[in-house]
Amino acid sequence: MLKNGIFLLVALLLLRGDYSRAAVSLAIRDFSFKSGADQLFVSAHVDGFAENRTSVKLIYRFQFDAEHSIAMSRGADDTFTATIPLANLKPGQMVRWRMEASEADAVARAPQAAPANQTGPIYVGTVAQLPQDATKLPTLHVFAANPSLAASRSGTRGSVFYAGEFYDNVFIRIRGSSTQRLPKKSYKIDFNKGHHFRFDPALRRVSEININSTYSDKAFIRQSLAADFYAKSGVPTPITFPLRLQWNGEFHSISMFVEQPDNDFLIRNGLDKNGALYKMYNAFSEYGRAEKKTRHSEDERDLNSFISSLNRLTGRALDAAIFDNVNVPETLNYHVATILMQNCDVALKNYYLYRDTNGSGEWSIIPWDMDLTFGKHWMVNRSILSDTLVADMDSMAEFGSRGSASHPFAGTREFPPQYAYNGLTDALFRSARFKEMFRRRLRTMMDELLSAPRVENQLDVWESLLSADAEKDRLQWGQYGAAQTLRQALASLKNDYLAPRRQHLFVTHQAANANAFAVPGSYSALLPAAQSSGLRMEFGKVEADPASGDQDEEFIELKNPNASTVDISGWILEGGITHIFDPGTVLPPGSSLYVSPKVQVFRARKSSPSGREGLFVQGNYRGHIKTGELLQLRDSSGTLSAEWKP
Repeated sequence: MLKNGIFLLVALLLLRGDYSRAAVSLAIRDFSFKSGADQLFVSAHVDGFAENRTSVKLIYRFQFDAEHSIAMSRGADDTFTATIPLANLKPGQMVRWRMEASEADAVARAPQAAPANQTGPIYVGTVAQLPQDATKLPTLHVFAANPSLAASRSGTRGSVFYAGEFYDNVFIRIRGSSTQRLPKKSYKIDFNKGHHFRFDPALRRVSEININSTYSDKAFIRQSLAADFYAKSGVPTPITFPLRLQWNGEFHSISMFVEQPDNDFLIRNGLDKNGALYKMYNAFSEYGRAEKKTRHSEDERDLNSFISSLNRLTGRALDAAIFDNVNVPETLNYHVATILMQNCDVALKNYYLYRDTNGSGEWSIIPWDMDLTFGKHWMVNRSILSDTLVADMDSMAEFGSRGSASHPFAGTREFPPQYAYNGLTDALFRSARFKEMFRRRLRTMMDELLSAPRVENQLDVWESLLSADAEKDRLQWGQYGAAQTLRQALASLKNDYLAPRRQHLFVTHQAANANAFAVPGSYSALLPAAQSSGLRMEFGKVEADPASGDQDEEFIELKNPNASTVDISGWILEGGITHIFDPGTVLPPGSSLYVSPKVQVFRARKSSPSGREGLFVQGNYRGHIKTGELLQLRDSSGTLSAEWKP
């Protein structure tokens, strides 16, 4: 314990030293520390210590002050100790230290020096804890000798402390495009190899993180709420949550932690890290404006072919290309969540494309930069800084020359979200099958995510967590437009977006109200009523013994005999095999779904059904069909919907 009630967060590091000559036994191990009253006790074992020849010292510094060097005391078994005084260390400030054992021709260090082509920590460190009542948010401490360099593309080196762990000599730079002009910046932090960042003890470490500005959102929560909508809809989404950012020991802001879509992200979401991942800077309509993140030994031919085919094809050929090459359930979920939150900045950029190259070959969409959501629309005054929220403006007539913002088919050439449309969205919605599936899935998620008071209750919880830091942030950075407290900003989100958005989707665009709510220059999206329970499905063809002898070519066909489209997300197929249907699995009337133990093998079948036929295919189910086994399909409540007897 430090005086004045300051607690020191303690971590334990076991670090080996390095040495400058080959075959020299001088080395440092078991480098550790513990806290005491106003001091740190540092200890380590030195291998190869020689009396009157080896010098052992501890070098420490506070914040970015000058280094202090003290000789370490030798104890039993060549264990060395030293004490760092901390009486003047203030809450939120850092102390760092390193150790050297040297002789005339050799030096051992801890932390050990990084290889010549890498960077690594120079010091071990920790941070004096803030008072326990300072915040209800997780706290990220960032330190840089010159913060102005961190707010540039060239960046700078600094230190980070989070959840009891210290990361030294990390790289910090500005990120974003339009947000770079805001008073409160967004940052990217890259961590050193061998010491990646842990933001959740239950998850793997990550090599880089994003710390996003919340300046454009007086409610502070849109990015996190949007990520929640995407994830709950069934979309692989960067983990996003608000935190308190401390900079050089002082309060900085409420910022937003955003997970980086990279190999770590792909692995966490159960996706093959060897698939093709692209960050998109175009409207799916041109080559050369995408950044390839994986498979760097290849060119972008796969993406270019995908863009070309979907923009060029029409009719049945387009429909077949979509169902042969697109992860339909995932893209349904992405577009559904985009409409629920009215994410209006995704036509020209702010999304990733991922292809399961070595598996199904299907493409899917990963969301990115989710700040212009829940009513925020930059075309209101051509700025992301506006208090006017848009929730129910469908037509050009309503929204002036700025295009549609609120229609369920926004993003297509029929209803561009502002001044542009996205080629992938447009191609998907030119498929009557996809559009019908979208209507049903949208209604499902309207009922699950948008119905009152789910979001309001969530916002009330966040208000209690954010309130103390929100006022500090407002005093630190000021606000654009009219001043708003956190409560006022959240009330605006509830009353000026959620309420009219519900009216717009649950009433105006319902098929039953198509004539009553017709708008000049627009038309109803013809959304269905809530799905009935107890719907029956049918088994079609079941091939348990493929002629090829390859058991992975077996399949199960499911059919929808109902007059309405059915969402079977979360339904279970069992009986020798087991499969839980992906979120976004929807069957229009009379359509079929082919379920396979290995989708890429199904699509490679030499006999029909196979790939190149535009079939809706899903896998990979566990196991194989057993001779004489009863197959059963149960809905998400466990009710039997269909069965197949051999």
